Amino acid sequence: MITKSILIAHNNKDFVEQAKLFFQEKKIYRIDKCLKDGNELLKLKHLDDYHIVIVKDTLTEVSGLFALEKLLKKTKSRPEYIILLTAFFNSYVINKCKKLGIIAVNSYNITIDDIFDYFYTIEVEKDVKDKEQFCPQVEIDNLLKKIGLLRTYVGYTYFDYVLNMTFAENTINLKGMNNIYHAIAEHYNVSISSVEKAMRSCIKSSFTKNYGYYANLLFGHNNEDYPTTSTFLQVSIRTLKERRSLILNNQTEISDKIVNRL
Repeated sequence: MITKSILIAHNNKDFVEQAKLFFQEKKIYRIDKCLKDGNELLKLKHLDDYHIVIVKDTLTEVSGLFALEKLLKKTKSRPEYIILLTAFFNSYVINKCKKLGIIAVNSYNITIDDIFDYFYTIEVEKDVKDKEQFCPQVEIDNLLKKIGLLRTYVGYTYFDYVLNMTFAENTINLKGMNNIYHAIAEHYNVSISSVEKAMRSCIKSSFTKNYGYYANLLFGHNNEDYPTTSTFLQVSIRTLKERRSLILNNQTEISDKIVNRL
């Protein structure tokens, strides 16, 4: 399993310790470097070695934004996420961050959990960028593939069925796992116990063999721990609903652009 390399430039000891503990528990991340001031950050040759960069803007000596701008000019393989924690949201900072592809985040009372939520939001937005229509089957296939659920297991078919029924007109009763197991068993003419076992086995086997970054992002588990069937469905449904909402927003934006051209 590939781990994500992290660089943190922050002069608050409590924040840094919180980040170390948080990412250590996630296990899919590793903090490779922690810097305390802007000069230390500026002395780096580039940012090629990091997947994630988290920088406080108000560092001593040199501001975080200034240091990032200089470093990005020397960076050939830019990090997936560059987060600037700033209390200054004036037009200069906003425009500069937009130009450099930096995510500006309000530093007031920010926690590492909040930053992790940004990673999740960015990934979901990235998945639906430029999409104009929400096709449930396509989005469900894409989501289960990104999570790493393996089609070779019978449980995959059951998850696919439940998620499709959630977005169909005649939805099944999702109030309680017993209702879900019963609906699946009735549809496929199998026992409720076999359904429960197949879905649980699918999660465990898939996460053992095919666990990756996206699954960690959604469920926060590692490959020695697995979400329950109920949690898996709840998170998957929530993610699909968020995708649908974003795609509908895309449709509105495209419609607005067409109207403005007329």
